[in-house]
Amino acid sequence: MVKNPDAKEQGRILFHDIGDYLSREHKLKRIQELASVNGLTDAGLWQTVTPDEHGDWLRQRDDSFGKFIAIGSKEKDAGLVLFDLFSRGVETARDAWCFNSSRSTLETNIKTMISTYERERQQFNDAFPSLNRKEREKQLDGFVTSDPTRISWSVNLKQDVIRNKKITYETDDITTAIYRPFFRQYLYFNRDLNNRVYQMPRLFPDAKADNRMIMIKQRQPDNSQFALMSKYASDLQSDGGTQCFSEYSYEEDRTGQDRTGQDRTGQDRTGQDRTGQDRTGQDRTGQDRTGQDNYTRQITEVQEKNLVICISGSGEDRPFSTMMMSSNPDLHLLHGGQCFPMFLYETEDNQ
Repeated sequence: MVKNPDAKEQGRILFHDIGDYLSREHKLKRIQELASVNGLTDAGLWQTVTPDEHGDWLRQRDDSFGKFIAIGSKEKDAGLVLFDLFSRGVETARDAWCFNSSRSTLETNIKTMISTYERERQQFNDAFPSLNRKEREKQLDGFVTSDPTRISWSVNLKQDVIRNKKITYETDDITTAIYRPFFRQYLYFNRDLNNRVYQMPRLFPDAKADNRMIMIKQRQPDNSQFALMSKYASDLQSDGGTQCFSEYSYEEDRTGQDRTGQDRTGQDRTGQDRTGQDRTGQDRTGQDRTGQDNYTRQITEVQEKNLVICISGSGEDRPFSTMMMSSNPDLHLLHGGQCFPMFLYETEDNQ
């Protein structure tokens, strides 16, 4: 671009697109036909470019995207969202210990680690019973074993030693999980040995909890994207990190009553305009399919309608895209794509 100080009009941008995917021969032929810049002017081929408020010249962004309902937000003034609660995957800080394809091997690993931790905790607190916290922290690293075949230390676990916190093995904390992200494994899902569990206990409070969650990529280092549906808890680093959005959120039922399955509007989940059945053929009255009564499941008002994940095909301006919506998408949405609903509807037989 050359600036002309004598020009009558400043900031005027002209543009001409000769077309996409042209071969070298076609480009040279087009230049030969136009001969010069004047050829474009004489043919009336110039297009005036007016940058938008974002400074975009070409392929200006569509601001309507910002008006869509957010899939989730932690901001207090976010307004209506599809999911009130969401969570990152479980960060164990010791995957080799807390994940395993064999349940028995996982039990052995966890018992070995807890046994080592308890021995080190007792010996350390017997050796330094009267030191203050800062002095205990200074003594810890040089005192406890660093044998990687016996234990995997983290900052939180070392703090538990300093606090003289006892850790016991819990058989019920072994659950099924998915790992990075297509490998189903057993997970020791326990706050003492998992470095960070985030909100995952409210999505899957125990091994018998019934739920469905949508996992989307938290980071896109290769400009890719995915959306997975799972019925198991997830690890933290599933293909670039993950955020998990569940059909239900669980809260501890302090009344002693069975789970009601009511949503936040107080309406019973009987599926009035559905057949009342889920994909397993069981009644979707909101009753717990696991038979447990320690938690209450909730869903958002928006989720009660239906949710559709739309995954697009390749496009010239983006390699891949994923959207979630609660309305009917059209065929050419984001260069065309496939849509996967949370619910399937069938005509009810009134016989």
